[in-house]
Amino acid sequence: MDPAHTRPSNGSTVVGLIKVTPRQSDRSVVHRTPGNGMSLQLSAYLSTIKPSVNFRQNLAWNYGAFLEEIPQRLGKNKALDAAVTALVSAHSNVCCKRKATPQTLVKYSLALEALKSNLDCVHEASSSETLCAIMVLLICQNFLGVPAGQWTGHCEGAAHILRARGFRKPLDRFESRILMSARGSVASILHLVEGIFNPAIRFTDDEWRRIVELDVSYESEAVEGKVLRHLASIPGLTQQVKKLKTERHVVIVEAQSHLAAIGNLMKTTRDQLLRVEAVEKCPRGLVASMIHAAAMRAYGFCLAGALIMHHMIRCLDINNATSALGSAILVDESLQLAEKANTYTPFASAHMHFVLAAAYMNAATDDHRQAIQIAISAYQIDCSGDSWTSLHSPGLQWLDDLRYGFDMLVA
Repeated sequence: MDPAHTRPSNGSTVVGLIKVTPRQSDRSVVHRTPGNGMSLQLSAYLSTIKPSVNFRQNLAWNYGAFLEEIPQRLGKNKALDAAVTALVSAHSNVCCKRKATPQTLVKYSLALEALKSNLDCVHEASSSETLCAIMVLLICQNFLGVPAGQWTGHCEGAAHILRARGFRKPLDRFESRILMSARGSVASILHLVEGIFNPAIRFTDDEWRRIVELDVSYESEAVEGKVLRHLASIPGLTQQVKKLKTERHVVIVEAQSHLAAIGNLMKTTRDQLLRVEAVEKCPRGLVASMIHAAAMRAYGFCLAGALIMHHMIRCLDINNATSALGSAILVDESLQLAEKANTYTPFASAHMHFVLAAAYMNAATDDHRQAIQIAISAYQIDCSGDSWTSLHSPGLQWLDDLRYGFDMLVA
């Protein structure tokens, strides 16, 4: 076994943030007897997370272990119940490769109403279940799509709840798994970027630090969490350079320090991916495919983190030839990864949205930008009906919005 992997006593394998578990009987436990309606909802939800579901479509494998904690909490919180119903419907749309049905949109609308009702109640607003409902709706919105030029809204809600709860330690295992998943899931790391740009979300340096650390040491952190820690430094650095223009050089040095740390992680994960690919040739078995997908994900997070730091450095120092060359190499590596990761759609390769968006920010030529747009269209998982196959599609407008937003942030 590769030393980069660990093998728990249950026979599963851990790569980066993801636990790779062979198919086995469903281990989800519900500690009460649900009614008929609840039984149907529970059965439908379990069909999206149980171990027998292929990891490419498995929500818990791709979006966080907190989803495994939900079954025993159904029926306790209206917002969570409604969010789960919407998630199951949206998941079905994506897996069937169909446009969002009217029924799915109605369920999503009802989930939003239930969440609003919860947020109006002090007790419900601060509960772990309501925070979980927001996390579930973040995943839903990834599947349904966000109109160009708009923020999700759920991120703002999560930010308000985190601030209201006082950035305290998790109350129990459920809340701990929600917050740990929030730090490394594809849905949440994309929304960290929104947290940087959205003017309605403003955390202090200390608040950002407490959000991403959660009393977990850097050394024991998964790769994805380490990348998140480095990216969480961006808001403070951008505010520093805006307040004191003379601090620009200091900020550049700090950004280069974060880039170097991510670069070390990237080398480790790249080497790990190459070893995995050398051991198992295509076609791979189930467990080998899960390990391969997890290794790609860890490497992809590092690629994206490095590209974002490169772009920040180049915004602050447009004549930085070293960063320009380094980012160009990583853009090519991102496109190469995109060619290989496509076999794990729809969800096990969802991190490629993050990777290719970061690559697009650094693309220096029209050819590179067009190649990235073509590549990212293959990873469309939202069922909004707004096809990404046209390079002038509104569905791809978010790439230019992201690039422009970052440029303005550090200008």
